[in-house]
Amino acid sequence: MDSDPRTVRVGDREILRVGLGGARWSITDPEDDGPAERLLELAIEAGVTYLDTARAYTTRDGEAHNERLLRRVLDRIGAWDDVLVGTKGGHYRADDSFPIDASPASLRRDCERSLGALGRDRIDLYYLHFPDPQVPFAESVGALAELRSEGLVGEVGLCNVTTAQFREALGIVPVAAVQNRMSPYAPVDTPLLALAAERGASFFAYSPLGGTTPPVGADELSPAALDAARERGVTTQTVLLAWLLGHGDHVAVVTGARRPTTLRASLRAVDLGLTVAEHDAIAADLAERW
Repeated sequence: MDSDPRTVRVGDREILRVGLGGARWSITDPEDDGPAERLLELAIEAGVTYLDTARAYTTRDGEAHNERLLRRVLDRIGAWDDVLVGTKGGHYRADDSFPIDASPASLRRDCERSLGALGRDRIDLYYLHFPDPQVPFAESVGALAELRSEGLVGEVGLCNVTTAQFREALGIVPVAAVQNRMSPYAPVDTPLLALAAERGASFFAYSPLGGTTPPVGADELSPAALDAARERGVTTQTVLLAWLLGHGDHVAVVTGARRPTTLRASLRAVDLGLTVAEHDAIAADLAERW
């Protein structure tokens, strides 16, 4: 049976190629969680099946704010079976700093804290958030392998890794997903994408539109993208997300949408289907900026 071009696989799950990340709902220290909870409900109703969180996504004086927010909504609407939740350890918030501690003991504690915050017996997808320069990479990955073998983690993921680190990890544990920064604002890491495809791992692009403060607006990036957006009646952001998805059937994007209009524009990218000529023209425009 052919796979659905609208989805990527993580373990034995097929998920929509546009996921929703919750970092900005929490690290901005909101006074009201209502808008985030309503957006999360809307996303699930619209077909989003991947939710991305982390221990580090919390408020200045709170613990596991983002994971607890997800739990409240998923418990309330009974949607746990409809979504895959990915969370991360080895990175945390301390006031206004975000230290890294990916020692095996810390990763185990982080995993146990996330299980408690989410109210689950097993985490669907558990990532190493950042390699720790103070800890041998193999030790951090080995800790994830142990958590997986104990059934506390369903699938293992890696964030912010190089191709060499990804290859090293593959010698220790099966890796279901890699999540790195990828956007039209910088060259694409083609070797890493190729290795992920070769080894059956999905690649999740975070900050796919340059994060909270991109150097220039999306409409200024590529005349070809702007033309495609006008011809199709969509935003340039939608076209640029579709361009990212065009880098492989295993590629997904994690949107940090905080408004319904942004969420809907992101979801349209799944079905946009740029032509090869459009994809290449956008790539040529972007290469001149890189």
